[in-house]
Amino acid sequence: MIYQSFATVYDRLMDHSLYTQWRDYTLEQLQGQASVLELACGAGDLAILLKQAGLDVVGLDLSEEMLSIASEKATEADVTLPYCKGI
Repeated sequence: MIYQSFATVYDRLMDHSLYTQWRDYTLEQLQGQASVLELACGAGDLAILLKQAGLDVVGLDLSEEMLSIASEKATEADVTLPYCKGI
């Protein structure tokens, strides 16, 4: 999969300002639900924001490299998030 060799570059190219908008939209749509499975979580930015907003979050992605970046970001953000590799 291309993301396995492109994960770091992909993460740098993303417009990170969109993640707060996606967080707000997600919180609005959940209407009080507390658990989220984020499919294709990539580098974990949205999952981290949702966790910081008080949700129970699990991130799933096909790329181990993306999940590694996500795990590093979660540690830096001081949040605990389970990440799962899809098949």
